[in-house]
Amino acid sequence: MAQKRGHGEGTVQEIKPGVWVARFSYKDPKTGDIKRKKSTGSSRREALAKGREWLKNLDDGLLPDADKITVGKWLDRWLEDFVRPSVRVKTYEKYLSTMKNYVKPKFEDIPLLKLSAPDVQRLFNDLLTTGGRDGNGISSLTVRNTRRYFIAALDSAVKMGLLIKNVARLTDPPKAYKEEVCPLDREQAAQLLSAAKEAGGDVYIATYLALSTGMRIGEVMGLKWEDIYPEQKIITVRRSRVNVN
Repeated sequence: MAQKRGHGEGTVQEIKPGVWVARFSYKDPKTGDIKRKKSTGSSRREALAKGREWLKNLDDGLLPDADKITVGKWLDRWLEDFVRPSVRVKTYEKYLSTMKNYVKPKFEDIPLLKLSAPDVQRLFNDLLTTGGRDGNGISSLTVRNTRRYFIAALDSAVKMGLLIKNVARLTDPPKAYKEEVCPLDREQAAQLLSAAKEAGGDVYIATYLALSTGMRIGEVMGLKWEDIYPEQKIITVRRSRVNVN
């Protein structure tokens, strides 16, 4: 089929009825080599428009292979290369779990460049209403954290030349609601302590310490004898024990 040449864009060819391919030359910003890029469309105009957009993105700092990176692949790379080395193990696992459970199921195979603010906003809205395992919504705090982590992931993609802008920043966070804290009353605390005493020494001691001091379970489990001063009736919290996968 006949080839046509656009206005400085390269060659355009209809390879079969309704399928047009535009081919462009560009300079690889990494190597300086001249390479070729093709874009397809259902019309000559569409193929050229896609190619022009790609070249503009390249001029704006986008890497040539950015259109091949999916959200899932980038999240895996971001978690491993950017998050894991900079946070504690427990924090990393929280990031990992959030991306795995709430973001990847929706955007796993979507190219980064195809992400749109309305789609991301819809994800956050859906999480509020049906995002839990039982089909109920998850808390507004969890959705706000998911949004915050996803913004951080896409910010890194922008810095690395894989995105021009971070569409997650264009979304609105859900309204924050404080969950009411319902501490145990004296009778409930006594019942818990009684049950712990029946369970055994270690469980009883840990429960007694938690009820008496307000220490977190990790702080209780991280205690050593050198942290306890019986005569002064003082316990010093110096560390916290965490369980990791």
